[in-house]
Amino acid sequence: MRSHIRNQNLVISALLTLLLPCFGFGQTVSKISVSPNPVTTGESATGTVSISKAAGSSGLVVALTSSDAAAATVPATVTVASGTTSATFSITVGFVTASTHATIEGKAPTGKAASDVLTVEPAAIRLSKLSISPTSVSAPALATGTVTLTADAPASGFTVALSSKESFASFPATVTVESGKKTATFQITPSAVTSKETATIVGKDSLGYDASANVTVEIPAVRLSSITVSPTTVTAANPAKGVVTLTAAAPAAGFIVHLSSTQSFISVPSTVTVKAGEKTADFVVLTKPVSSAGQAKISGQDVDGYSSTATFTVSIPSVRFQSITISPSTVAAGGTATGTVTLTAAAPSAGFVVNLSTMQTFLSLPMNVTVKAGSTTGTFNIATTSVTSTSAATINAADADGYAGTAAMTVTAQTSNVILMTDSLQFSPASITVAAGSVVTWKNSATMSHTATADLSSVGFNSGNVSPGQTFTWTVPANAASGTAYYFHCQYHGFAGNGTKLGSGMAGVIFVK
Repeated sequence: MRSHIRNQNLVISALLTLLLPCFGFGQTVSKISVSPNPVTTGESATGTVSISKAAGSSGLVVALTSSDAAAATVPATVTVASGTTSATFSITVGFVTASTHATIEGKAPTGKAASDVLTVEPAAIRLSKLSISPTSVSAPALATGTVTLTADAPASGFTVALSSKESFASFPATVTVESGKKTATFQITPSAVTSKETATIVGKDSLGYDASANVTVEIPAVRLSSITVSPTTVTAANPAKGVVTLTAAAPAAGFIVHLSSTQSFISVPSTVTVKAGEKTADFVVLTKPVSSAGQAKISGQDVDGYSSTATFTVSIPSVRFQSITISPSTVAAGGTATGTVTLTAAAPSAGFVVNLSTMQTFLSLPMNVTVKAGSTTGTFNIATTSVTSTSAATINAADADGYAGTAAMTVTAQTSNVILMTDSLQFSPASITVAAGSVVTWKNSATMSHTATADLSSVGFNSGNVSPGQTFTWTVPANAASGTAYYFHCQYHGFAGNGTKLGSGMAGVIFVK
């Protein structure tokens, strides 16, 4: 029986001798080494773990730790491959501001361990400090930031990234310290704030070293407070009054506020200046005709970026010009037509004036027409003079608020020997050439009376008074010789010549072919 037990123990012992190395139970970590040592922040380091004898078929897993993970970080484990006695692992070097020692330890499954001490040195050239001057500023004044290094920047320079969680202070994304220098500056531009605010600006170099400083953004004592417009509802084409108000009296140089609007139916000055010692300033808002009521918005901003807006309504007049028509639309030269203006509603008690104009010299019309109280339409006469060919004409109409329209008409050329008597105190045409025996007609297209009287009584024609719209005819003697000239004038508005040339004022001549 004892012999049998002894034989079993021998078998178990033999199995353990074969199996324990496979699981690492017979191994110890004999050495841990790191290289390079010391190492500088920004560089890399490698650790090597050595075991007492070659790893078994499954390899050997060694647990790794670092006493200062911020200075040196190691993986949780490293495996020594089967048949080998060592393995390497990477060490992540952190950034330190002073010489720092980190113990790197490796431990086998048996608990046997070894260690080495890695010394991490700070970078020789790194960001040391960030400062801001002045530490308190208000828009639009600028502050200056300065980054300082621990040593002179290398030949390629040294770049520091800048950032801030606050948005009311702007600055460049980076600042570069030039080669051979220890400092570099950058500008900080504050934005408009509604209350006192503090921004923290952080600088960070490529190695991870950082520094920060604070800048306080104050509210300017004098700034734009508000913009108002009165009245709040303005009839189109009428002006309104705008007022800018400051938080305090303007300084000795005055205080400028910039104005703008995106609405095309209003216009404002580009700037308004509040005089020294004053808190407010007025400006004029001009409005244009609109087809429907609309809301207008005026924006104001001062030099510090403080802004305000004002809104008001531009309404359409209840009574305004609507349209103009002409009848007939085609008139023979010397004829008349009637123009009609129409309003959107009945004219008020004082009547409603519509202004008239045309660029065509062969038309004659009044400067305006008044629509009587209670009526929606008004008419006016259009007189025409001679034209050499059929001509188009345009008549423009507009009310005092700028509501306007146009109407077109056509004047056809004369086809007979017609001489017009006009309001311009002229015969039109003043000279005609006809055949002997022709009938000549004078037509009064004016609003006043005229006459057609031969300069020489021996010629024998005198129309006497020709009232507006009436005509007078005379037949050229059938035996009149070619080249004969018959001079005539208006007894009311002209003077006779001596029979061989035109008289003065309203005068004309008939030549025989």
